[in-house]
Amino acid sequence: MNNPATKKAVLCRPRGGLNDTLCQIQKCFAYCRKNGRVLILDTARSGLRDDFLRYFEFENTTVSVMTWHAYCQSNDVENLTVQPSQMQGRLDSYQTEIADNGVYRDSTSATDLSFDFGMVQAADLLLHEACGGGINSIWLLKYLRPTPFLKDQLERRLGDLPDAYVAVHIRSTDLETDHERLLRELEPVLNGKNILYCTDSGKLQAELKNQPIASSNPYFLTSLDQNSSDRLHGTAATSIDSNIDMLADLFALARAKRLYFTFTKAGYISGFSGLAYALHCSKLRNRISPESNVQTAAPQVSSKTGRMGYLKAQGVIIAAKTAYRVMMTFHEAWPSR
Repeated sequence: MNNPATKKAVLCRPRGGLNDTLCQIQKCFAYCRKNGRVLILDTARSGLRDDFLRYFEFENTTVSVMTWHAYCQSNDVENLTVQPSQMQGRLDSYQTEIADNGVYRDSTSATDLSFDFGMVQAADLLLHEACGGGINSIWLLKYLRPTPFLKDQLERRLGDLPDAYVAVHIRSTDLETDHERLLRELEPVLNGKNILYCTDSGKLQAELKNQPIASSNPYFLTSLDQNSSDRLHGTAATSIDSNIDMLADLFALARAKRLYFTFTKAGYISGFSGLAYALHCSKLRNRISPESNVQTAAPQVSSKTGRMGYLKAQGVIIAAKTAYRVMMTFHEAWPSR
């Protein structure tokens, strides 16, 4: 592998929640792989508000990945050419505002803080600061593995789950799901199951704890503020603990025997739901497989009644899940995208 201190680089400053962060990193990672550049990550402005490399390591790639802090220590950043050129000498001092396309711009010069990914750029350092989700995050999964720190934390938390469980993800903050309808439709297939509920809303979590589906065993990995419905990645209170909570939910959803979710009221699937299901379809979920500390058996209650009504109500989401499965099969067979 080449010495990253002597190579040109892309500085990726993703914004938004976890799926947005992964999508923006993937965009920069793919450019670096194609053009022989170092990938520099600065995720302090993302919903993580922490170092991405604390939680994930890159593997199966020749792309060098390092933090912005480490890059600055090994390079004379002030004298590097930068694209956009207006940011030269101001990479740690500019102020931002968001543009309509998800790319942030410099509030002083109104310059978009990105570059043309379709062209080979000459500048030493290319800056990309943007939010925006979608399904491109799944293409990054092949190259990520949990760090020993994250793996240890996940094994501790996921080890409290039973051997067999189903999971329900309900987004209910900035993106809101009609959870009452969803749970009503799901009741026939959840009745008598060990159910893991994952949500970003403290108010909804309290409701689910107080009104569990009959004859089921409910489980929760996190303990949210019951008076809060603020989006987790939009608060300055984001911490290492809250990041671990989020990632524990993600991997627990991925490891469930069945994973249920639906469209938000905005008309599209939450990026976190899609990411969890992509992992659920992928062999990558087997990287986190702690031994269960709980041997609770699910109550034996028939769930056949009403199953057809559920299938009819969830027809669109079933089609979406099928599409995810096709994409993950393609992704694992052709990882060089």
